Amino acid sequence: MKTVKFIVPFWHEVKSFSTKVGIYGIGDFSLKLTSVLLIPIYISALTPEQYGAVTLIQICKNLISILAGLGVASAVIRYAVQGVQFSFETVIGTGFVFILLFGALGCILFLCIVPMLNFLFLKSNAYTLAFRVAAVGVPFQLVSNLTANIWQAKERPVMVSVFNLAITLIRFGMIILFLIVLKVGIEGIFFAELIACLSGTLVAMIFFGNKLKFFRLDVLKELLRFGVPMVPHKIAQTVNNVADRFLVQYFLGLSAVGVYSLAYSVSNLVIQACQPLQRAWGPYVYNRMGVEQKSRKIATVGNLYLTFIAFVGIIVVGFGPVFINFFDKAGRYNVSYYLLSTITVGIMMHAAYQIASIGIFAMRQTKYLPLITVSAGALNVVLNILFIPCLGIFGAALATLISYLVTVMFAYEIGNKLFPLNLNLGLSFVSVVTIAILTVNLFK
Repeated sequence: MKTVKFIVPFWHEVKSFSTKVGIYGIGDFSLKLTSVLLIPIYISALTPEQYGAVTLIQICKNLISILAGLGVASAVIRYAVQGVQFSFETVIGTGFVFILLFGALGCILFLCIVPMLNFLFLKSNAYTLAFRVAAVGVPFQLVSNLTANIWQAKERPVMVSVFNLAITLIRFGMIILFLIVLKVGIEGIFFAELIACLSGTLVAMIFFGNKLKFFRLDVLKELLRFGVPMVPHKIAQTVNNVADRFLVQYFLGLSAVGVYSLAYSVSNLVIQACQPLQRAWGPYVYNRMGVEQKSRKIATVGNLYLTFIAFVGIIVVGFGPVFINFFDKAGRYNVSYYLLSTITVGIMMHAAYQIASIGIFAMRQTKYLPLITVSAGALNVVLNILFIPCLGIFGAALATLISYLVTVMFAYEIGNKLFPLNLNLGLSFVSVVTIAILTVNLFK
């Protein structure tokens, strides 16, 4: 009888979570689809060197965006969900005012250091315009991301999905226009992103422009108290994600970055597939804290999340190389099974981090995040320096896998002490073994 009493409400929990994931998935489907469609477009339109340049410019843009945002977008999700300490309007208004001001400062900073970035990373002035267009897009990207976060915080998956669908379709259409029709070059990719983010900012002002008057300094201080500790964490996490690309460029050149980045883009389909789950996971956990029975259900849903990550990873390893080789008729990108499978396992660890670290966010203990990611990021840099000269781009993939694994282990150890989940990590181990066997058989 007790079992029945547990199973019936648990089924409703899974059904509720799955419904939200499904709605998010409809909106994110366009993102996943365009990510897949853009790969053959980039393969045909860009040389490996140009692909590498796009990757490094995008990384620089993301780092500046993290500095300019100061973690406020994540803080808005946390404080807007419960609405106990501050009203929804004050949290939203304060977040938007801050993002607009500091996003503009981030844009100015980016523009000022473009010559230095060109010299350090690309060693060419050919990509200066692409850098500048990327810089102008910083504040608008921050506003667009915050808009999606607000609807996500209020568990309004339809709004998130429609918004992301519109932005994605605009970006995809503009890339086709600039890159294929007008043949602008890699600058066209960043013009397309700028137009898409401008559209997102316009939508944000239509829905939330009237909330700007609710700005409060005390609310901003609380948002920054939650968000600022996440800045070194996010920077270290980004370094952990991208140090391999910069070090590959240093040791092997920009063309090697392009080959490695293509493999990374295919492997990153694991993250794309998990985005609906990621969007639903945080609000789902936050709204069910403090109830023992619901905590057990959270753990079960988390295990289902891990199972899905494993399933997608195996699919990517099985079909990824076939997909690349089908479109790379000229053989400019020589991506091996070993390279793709190693990167994919690392990406799976990165996806699992969203589950493992939820206890840290749920208990508002973001002070632990820099410790985790700075340690893993430092390890990643050291391993890349050691492995790349000996193993080439495969060494970069191996170093990234190890650092992601360390990140997940640290995050789960700390997060589970703060908010016990007792996840079944054996699921991840089984999936890694499966991928290893699959890779060896395919290689043969």
